[in-house]
Amino acid sequence: MISKKKKVFYTIIILVNVIVFSLTRYSVEAFGGAQMPQIIYTIILPKGTSIDVFLNGLFFCLKLVLKIGFVTLFPLYLNLKIKNKNINFKGFYTIVLSLILFIYSVNTVGIHTYIYNELTKSDFIKDNYVNPKDVKIEYPEQKKNLIYILVESLEASYEQTTFNDQDVNLIPYLTSLAENNINFSSDNGIGGFKAYPLANWTAAGTTAQMSGLPLRVRLNLTDYGYKDKFLNNAIMLGDILEDAGYNNYHLTGSDSAFGAEYTLFKNHGSFAVEDYNYAKEKGLIPEDYYEFWGLEDRKLFSFAKDKLEEISQDEEPFSLVISTIDTHPIDGYLDKECEDVLNYQYGSSILCEDSLINDFINWVQDQDFYDDTIIVITGDHISMQTDIKEHLKSDNREVYNVFINTDIKNVNSKNREISPFDMYPTILYSLGFKIENNRLGLGTNLFSEEKTITEKYGYDYIIKELPKYSDFYYDVFM
Repeated sequence: MISKKKKVFYTIIILVNVIVFSLTRYSVEAFGGAQMPQIIYTIILPKGTSIDVFLNGLFFCLKLVLKIGFVTLFPLYLNLKIKNKNINFKGFYTIVLSLILFIYSVNTVGIHTYIYNELTKSDFIKDNYVNPKDVKIEYPEQKKNLIYILVESLEASYEQTTFNDQDVNLIPYLTSLAENNINFSSDNGIGGFKAYPLANWTAAGTTAQMSGLPLRVRLNLTDYGYKDKFLNNAIMLGDILEDAGYNNYHLTGSDSAFGAEYTLFKNHGSFAVEDYNYAKEKGLIPEDYYEFWGLEDRKLFSFAKDKLEEISQDEEPFSLVISTIDTHPIDGYLDKECEDVLNYQYGSSILCEDSLINDFINWVQDQDFYDDTIIVITGDHISMQTDIKEHLKSDNREVYNVFINTDIKNVNSKNREISPFDMYPTILYSLGFKIENNRLGLGTNLFSEEKTITEKYGYDYIIKELPKYSDFYYDVFM
């Protein structure tokens, strides 16, 4: 007979592993298998998470814990008489089962990879980072306005998908924009940049594009969002624009506390941040209004139009960064004025988002301020929606980008190997800023002939080096 104390001990071991396994399975089902840096960052900064995502995760894990917990604990409490007294079969069973669950969880979320990277030092960032403090940046005499739309999970790969054996372009308008303006791509078609470690979730992708830096994560509650800390020693896009006399604004339909988004924008460019909470405070939406992550993108773009009509009257140039949310997993948000034409909500939400962006860009192009305005549209990262992969015609998944209304000619935009870090100097150059040697952060001005770090080192090498521990990163920026 197994003692009561041992039963309690084995029960705790099994339940801990079952809970971890359930959380791991949810990360796979909901977010395509998020890795440790993203998981740590989200756990440390959970405020502002969508209620739907939280409840879905809670119920998913609870059901799995009850199912697996029952199956795994039943033999432990089954009163079986085992003749061989030299073998503790129940203890052996518990250890083996717990080991299987643990190995699955470790492998799925990359715990072993995370530990290896934290214990392995690399000077890659130190050797390739160009500090804006050390670079001569010339401001244009006639400053252009900037509208910068960061579209949640927007892939160039959505151009070629299949549903019910039919070819479908989920982003027909964005495809047309890319074809008729400047799109940087790895081939001759519509493309962008691949997924890079520490730049492949919303906060990290935004940071990479605005600072030329990855978002390194430690088990430290005070690294981000604490007492207004967010890579405070880094010089970002907003910092340079503010110094050049721009008024900076950031609009988002979610709670900007999520992922320390508020701190990122406030600390780097003194952005006026208008989020879901701001909309409630100003009476733009009812106090009890809540859709998906806060307010849907149709309302967000409507508020953006109102904001543009207001700030375009100022003498100073403006930059307006808009962060969308409707195409966020799980399954996206299908606007009430759109139909689920694909019988697949996530795909239909992408089609709807494409239409919303179409309407917004058309409106901007009809405004008097458009002639003096550059529009940049990018995704923040590739999609984490697990089942979208079943519909993509290519495994070459790249994040969308387009630069609209620039005066730059003869651009070498195709067959380029680029990264999210390149957006930082490239956006500045599109506005007329001249950058010494065309490098900022880890990024390269793509309008120049300068090689990107990806073209110099290769993608495979960079994704191995970026996650490794960097003394330089922590010493300089944190």
